[in-house]
Amino acid sequence: MGPATAGGAARTRALGASESYDGGMSNKSIGLLVALLGLLLGAASALADVLGFGKEGFGSNQTMGTAGGVLLLLIGLGLAAKSRST
Repeated sequence: MGPATAGGAARTRALGASESYDGGMSNKSIGLLVALLGLLLGAASALADVLGFGKEGFGSNQTMGTAGGVLLLLIGLGLAAKSRST
């Protein structure tokens, strides 16, 4: 980033045609983040009764949350593995 302006906001310049910005997250990092979110969602949904969030019994919301968490976990691990092989 460029120097700060008088107002305190950072000034940036546009990248030229031959320049590139490589400051973003890698696909592996994004995949691991998605997997972690899936793990947290799945665990929180599955353990909702134990944690005091759910009603008695394993309901449809818990099923959807657990399935969604597992799906995110698998997608995230797939992204992380794919980025490792390329």
